[in-house]
Amino acid sequence: MILALILLIFLLWVSLDSFKKNEFMLFMFSIFTVFYLLIRIILLLSENYNQFAILNSTINTFSKQSIIYLLIYILITYSLVYVLYKKVFMKYKLVEVKSKKHNFGLEKIIIGFLSIALIFIVPIYGLPYLTYLFIYYYLKKNKFNFSIIIALIFLVLFFTTSIDRRDWLFLMLSIVFMIYSQINNKKILSVILTGIIGLIILSYLLVAFRTDGLFNYKEVYGRLTETKLPIAIFEMEGDFPIVTDDVIIIFDSLLTTDKVEYLYGSTFFKPFYSFIPREIWADKPESISRVFSRIFNNYKYLGGGSEPLTIYGELFWNFSYLSIVFFGIFSFIIAYIDSTIKEAIKNKNADKLALFIVYVALSFHLLRGPIDNFWIAFFVLYILIIIEKNLQTILYNISRTNK
Repeated sequence: MILALILLIFLLWVSLDSFKKNEFMLFMFSIFTVFYLLIRIILLLSENYNQFAILNSTINTFSKQSIIYLLIYILITYSLVYVLYKKVFMKYKLVEVKSKKHNFGLEKIIIGFLSIALIFIVPIYGLPYLTYLFIYYYLKKNKFNFSIIIALIFLVLFFTTSIDRRDWLFLMLSIVFMIYSQINNKKILSVILTGIIGLIILSYLLVAFRTDGLFNYKEVYGRLTETKLPIAIFEMEGDFPIVTDDVIIIFDSLLTTDKVEYLYGSTFFKPFYSFIPREIWADKPESISRVFSRIFNNYKYLGGGSEPLTIYGELFWNFSYLSIVFFGIFSFIIAYIDSTIKEAIKNKNADKLALFIVYVALSFHLLRGPIDNFWIAFFVLYILIIIEKNLQTILYNISRTNK
């Protein structure tokens, strides 16, 4: 319990400090660990938690020793990420972002329409690029009207496609980081107040707009106007208990009962072979959230459900203690993103700032899991950006030729 409380206090302090300094990736990692792991662990250890929030009955048989193992693992991996981030990577100029003037280009409209088409196929693939466009035109003051148009398109898409609460969260996080990146001279008090207010609003909207792909005006209106939103509903809708419980279960199964074996990267590298049809490769590994559900919660698995394990649980189940190396790589990645954001703010590069704010918001999928879904979404966004840049060059050359 003492170790959990020390970690909680330290991570809350890091969260406030990093948010104030525009270190958004470090903030996301810290606040995620607090809300998705530490709070629930403290409640479990104190035996003062909402029993109705338990979505996986297997947690009733866990060993408290497994929680100690998990807390030590969090302490080691988070400390490694923090020390490398602060003392090594952020000490050097990882990236140089020059001021760059972008004119409104036809290429962005073309890729924007392509993203809309992707949203109707798989929302998470098309949403990041449209969010990037929204932030970009918001930051470009002379193009502010375009951000309003894109925002209206968003609203229509949200109410007509199967975008769930995690996609709402992605969009809202993007907006929060977008606005806060433009606020100078941040005070700790303002960080605390905006953080609390923002968390309340986010939680309220996420619960209210849970549509499961079928938007019902009356249901959403009922949730928005409900005067009492029990904590149990917020816990259930936010997946807080099931995520924490799943990580505890996997540590318990690997370290105390030997119920399962390590996956040796089979699910972590899924993006590299996910395109192979199951008809050709019948035994193709599933996402780790589906594998976990099949072993520990078969009822949910048979219903098509899955259960995330967070970056902690997924890396440990795949690579055991070797996963510590991957956390070192993760530290470099978040330092690179935060360095780029700081440089982009300093040099007023709207293009880079918009793109990397989207990376930060998208990282929620990386932290919560499954990681393979994040990498696929990231690669799709990266490919769209490459297409945009090449299309920009082609259109520019055509315009010069016509002149």
